Amino acid sequence: MKIKVLLLFVLGSILFSNSRLQAQNKLPQFSTEFSGDSLDGFDETELRLHALGDGITGSDYLRILNEQKRIFILDKYNINGYHDQILLGNTFSDGSEPKKNIPQNATGRLGSANIAAAPCVNEGFEQGIVTGTINGWQVTTGANPGTCVYPAATNTINSFPLSGTITTSVTPFIDPTFSVTIPNSPLGGTVVAKLNDQNPSARFARLSSSFPVTNANSLYEFAYYAFMHDGGISHNCCQQAQMLFRIFNITTNSYVSPCPNFTFAVPNTGNGACTNTLGVSWVGPLTIGGTPNYYRTNGWQKYSIDLASLIGSNIRVEVTVADCAFGGHSGYLYYDSNCSQIGVTLNNTTFYPAPSPGSPVNIVGLCASTATLSAPGGLGPYTWNGPSGSGVTNSTLQTISTSVAGIYTLVMNPYGCGQIIRFINLSFAPPTTLNVSPSNTICAGSTVTLAAA
Repeated sequence: MKIKVLLLFVLGSILFSNSRLQAQNKLPQFSTEFSGDSLDGFDETELRLHALGDGITGSDYLRILNEQKRIFILDKYNINGYHDQILLGNTFSDGSEPKKNIPQNATGRLGSANIAAAPCVNEGFEQGIVTGTINGWQVTTGANPGTCVYPAATNTINSFPLSGTITTSVTPFIDPTFSVTIPNSPLGGTVVAKLNDQNPSARFARLSSSFPVTNANSLYEFAYYAFMHDGGISHNCCQQAQMLFRIFNITTNSYVSPCPNFTFAVPNTGNGACTNTLGVSWVGPLTIGGTPNYYRTNGWQKYSIDLASLIGSNIRVEVTVADCAFGGHSGYLYYDSNCSQIGVTLNNTTFYPAPSPGSPVNIVGLCASTATLSAPGGLGPYTWNGPSGSGVTNSTLQTISTSVAGIYTLVMNPYGCGQIIRFINLSFAPPTTLNVSPSNTICAGSTVTLAAA
């Protein structure tokens, strides 16, 4: 009887592989026997409903169900090293399997408490590690359910670095899988974090940082360089390797919705093709190690999130990178971030308009009769409108030039968020002429020493 059951399971796995995962390799094999206590907290009903909604039935469904149960258990009990090695099909030199390591401090399904640190601690990863963790950040993992429901983390990582989950690197360096140079991020500094790796496992890695929002850090900038393997026509968009960005409001105990919000998945071209890829510039398909359909972003991609509506709240930013839900296609990326303000640059000097769109900022062009105004990067597309006679009407440029004083309106429409509006009251202060000998001029705000002869 046991032989018959095993044959049926193997046959089901082969049919599943042929029908849905033709391009996949290194598929993890899991036992299908589970104890009730170990699955406490696993929502099988939700998984079943989403699977049926995606047309996944029969052996395909059983395969996904058993895989998600096993990953849930491994993450729940923090069996990190064992999990990673089993997914890679590795054994020790004597042929034995990796030992199961269950630390005493395993946090289980809910992880640890959320404590908002001082504003934006080590957001650019330049401060290194503290007692085995990335200073200012928390790392968690979980299973990619293959649905469009935001996945819950089931395990907190208490060691750093952890290969395959979270590491940091000093730029520039060469990505070992795609053999491309990773330059400095557009946010400055030389240290970036890497989430996930090139070995598929149907899991996600999540990087989180908590902080209170103030006027001084009401703009959250981030940049990523992504590398992903397209699952093809057998994967819908929610089943693909993907990146998710969310903001959790600790003060109200809820995720901020619908704004800000940011998501992308690798761009496949078959059924279930992803229609919402943010205008991301991709390079591919590429063949890596003899396997086709890999993609990478065309260098660093920069985005910004306006946090003005959250001033006074404690929040947590969450960056999630996932392999495909079936375990055969990888997704990983390099990440950097920066806390700042929305600034408008006038003739190479940056001013910071008030977060409220009803409060214009007064900007004076000193010793100037013309002004070059630049909107902050990462918040486009842009629309500028100026006073009558300025010639600035519905300009979509990031930078405009004008010689007319008055109120200028800047509307920014970053992906995943509504409009951000700022008003700029532009004026000019021409040079002041002094009737002195020899003749001289000074600018408003400047000082000069006059001595009587």
